[in-house]
Amino acid sequence: MKHALNYGRISWSYDDFDPKVPCVPTPLVKFSPFTFNSKLKTLRLTDRQSLDLLKHKTEIKLPIKEAYRVWLKEISFQDLELGEGRSFLKWLKQKNLSIDWKTQDYSLHQYFTTGPSIVHEPHDDFAKGHSFSISPIKVNNRLIKLYLEDESILNLLSLPFGEEENFFKLIESYILLRFQLMKWNAPAPLFIDWLRANGKRPIFHFGQMGLCLKP
Repeated sequence: MKHALNYGRISWSYDDFDPKVPCVPTPLVKFSPFTFNSKLKTLRLTDRQSLDLLKHKTEIKLPIKEAYRVWLKEISFQDLELGEGRSFLKWLKQKNLSIDWKTQDYSLHQYFTTGPSIVHEPHDDFAKGHSFSISPIKVNNRLIKLYLEDESILNLLSLPFGEEENFFKLIESYILLRFQLMKWNAPAPLFIDWLRANGKRPIFHFGQMGLCLKP
């Protein structure tokens, strides 16, 4: 079944993903339905919750179906008021449990799985703890690599409005600003704050960003 998404001027469905067309790759994850109490159940989480769930690792792991069954059995009414995603994540962390994911349990947005993957260098100390990798960009004949924490990327993807502009064009403008501020010994705004202040919203061309959830 197609899941049509609309982001202002940019519209597509998962089934019709075209790497030549810029997009906002969200939702990041689609979870596969599983049978629960003779009915099909699909986890419905925000991008932030989905990433948190996939990155959460413990020694004791349960299949998603079993974890969901035990969670529903043990949660309180107050916990359920948090919403399914927050409640499920809270319970897993309290129990020191994580999900034993299988290949068929979920799929990443095709932006991240079509063609060669963009990953951080294995020995890149600056990239530690970062799930998202951004391709280097040449600014003033210098090859620059911008590092953004997961929370910053999630904020970029969830910007509700703004003038849409190529992600790399925005990075270039931001880096040029940073160069100028360095000359003045002036403080620099965070990339996300700079975008909001200038009313910009990035759209992503294929090959600009990657997502890797391997430990």
